[in-house]
Amino acid sequence: MNHDEQAQVGTTVRTIFSTETTPTTRATLMWHSGTDNKGAAVHWEVGDQIWVYESYGNRIASTGSNITATQADAKFYFPWLFRADSYKVNYFGHPSNTDGKGVTIKGQVWQSYADQTDHLKYYGDCAEGTATKVNGKTGQYSVRFTHLPAFLNILPYSTNALIRGGMVLKKVVIKSSNTLTGVFPDVGSYGLDLGHATNTGKQIEIFLNNGNGFAVDNDQVNQWRNGIYCVMVPGWHDLTIEYYCTSPITSMPLKFIKIIGAQNYAANTITNITADFSAMQFDFKYYLWDAGEGHDIFEGYAPNYWNWTTLQFAWPTASTDARINNQRRVDAAEQSAKFAPNLNQAIWYAESAPYYERDIVWWHGGNQGQGGLWLKKLSVIAQQNGRSEASLAQSDRTGKDYTQAANQFTIVKRYYIAAGRPADIQNYFFVPAMGRFGVYGGQGVLTGSNSAYWLSTTYHEFGYTGNAYTFGLIKNGSN
Repeated sequence: MNHDEQAQVGTTVRTIFSTETTPTTRATLMWHSGTDNKGAAVHWEVGDQIWVYESYGNRIASTGSNITATQADAKFYFPWLFRADSYKVNYFGHPSNTDGKGVTIKGQVWQSYADQTDHLKYYGDCAEGTATKVNGKTGQYSVRFTHLPAFLNILPYSTNALIRGGMVLKKVVIKSSNTLTGVFPDVGSYGLDLGHATNTGKQIEIFLNNGNGFAVDNDQVNQWRNGIYCVMVPGWHDLTIEYYCTSPITSMPLKFIKIIGAQNYAANTITNITADFSAMQFDFKYYLWDAGEGHDIFEGYAPNYWNWTTLQFAWPTASTDARINNQRRVDAAEQSAKFAPNLNQAIWYAESAPYYERDIVWWHGGNQGQGGLWLKKLSVIAQQNGRSEASLAQSDRTGKDYTQAANQFTIVKRYYIAAGRPADIQNYFFVPAMGRFGVYGGQGVLTGSNSAYWLSTTYHEFGYTGNAYTFGLIKNGSN
């Protein structure tokens, strides 16, 4: 004890609890190897606090510490003079996440920076230890903590050069058939015992960089680039992990899924989860035109799209069904189709050297698909035609605005496109040949040879009819 500490003990501090140096005792996980499960170097931070379990009804919080920066060890100060040989001591994460007795392992997590764990103290990190009196030292105890939750260290990368450039991971969703989250009102007495938990859940959503995501432009594990940490209830879990991404190579969101068989995620351990985003995996849905966002035709069902002969679902027909098409008298989409291209933009796409690549493979919902369109980006089309990108939505190259009723056509505009992949692929984005669903005899049927993508423009012929235009792909023969 130095002279400053002696002065404090003589005035406001009567007991000091000192933490011991060990990789699994301290509050904030600061570094992890990224290649094996050897644990982490963890440190205390300014604002950290510990609680002494003096009795069932009396939990005493530290009132200060010697922490001035991120540091390996710490001394916590108490105004009480403790006399017993030992006490149970708890760390409950950030003081805002505890009442001094319990913690909440939360189902929604926000991580601002890659390869940092500062956020864990807000989402359920906690620890316990037994403080023992230092021989011959009145009011001094030594304590070693053990973290109570299990931790995941998620490490994404992509060996697919086609989608890797500019790819961003926006969100991670972790699911288990067993409990991952919950409120634990008395950790001091019961730890993370599920028998004393409330509001339990089986899913954790991790939002990255305030929704802007982490870059996944690395072709091998790179902890510093995009390492993600998560705290969860320990125990046996069969995990399904969903990764929601965007890539400049496609206008559609990508969704990668990793399924991990049941294994034990023990308390006070960090488990690495590597994920190679190799094949393109899409998260598209099938809607009636401009139905409410999130109300696709399979809402409430879990269909196997590619096996439509056994697909059982009720086709939406009633105006009260949220999955029904927008039936208001509108000139343009208002809901799920409002960000789709309009008819003018679709004509620009069709007349700006599109390609159809037959053999490219992609995935959706665990099923393999094949083929798709390469469309030139609107920004490139505008630049090559000496126009602003905004003007492409206002008219075609002749100046005609096809969103106006007087200019709309009642027959299909057909374009024959080149086969293969464009050489200047950086100027294009990919759209999978996802087919189209129709209803025949009350049965939903997926037509694979004819793909259709809703536009935001309504069809005005004969007044409003509830119809809208599509941008379609019809495959002929072997091409």
